[in-house]
Amino acid sequence: MRLRESLSFPSYYILLSKIVAIKYVNLKTFRNKRDSIEPSYLKDRKYRFEQEVRAITLNHVHGEAIHLDGTPGITFRDGSGHYDPERKGFYLKCDLRELIEAVYVSPFATPEFSRAIQREARFYGLTAPLRESKLEL
Repeated sequence: MRLRESLSFPSYYILLSKIVAIKYVNLKTFRNKRDSIEPSYLKDRKYRFEQEVRAITLNHVHGEAIHLDGTPGITFRDGSGHYDPERKGFYLKCDLRELIEAVYVSPFATPEFSRAIQREARFYGLTAPLRESKLEL
């Protein structure tokens, strides 16, 4: 799976899950399930067309994680990277060249816009092809 291969985080820390569309998400349902990850892979049915997959990770920092302030994560050799209830989250390193298989633009995009997108992609080292979206508007 492209997503798993693009993340440089140990796979045993990440749950890849296809998102489940439900009729309605009521967060009160989860109030007593404080440690439940269930809300992380649910969304309202009106967004089911997105066919989303999420990488869900617990609040455990690894050496490949980056704190929200930009400082590197803690390796296990340097100290504990385990759960911290005060941590608001962290970033995961991701190889976008591995993750992105194509860049899609609107079928109504001007040629100038498409060229600008291609320039930006090349600037960041992305080699994925530019394709016209087939979504119906």
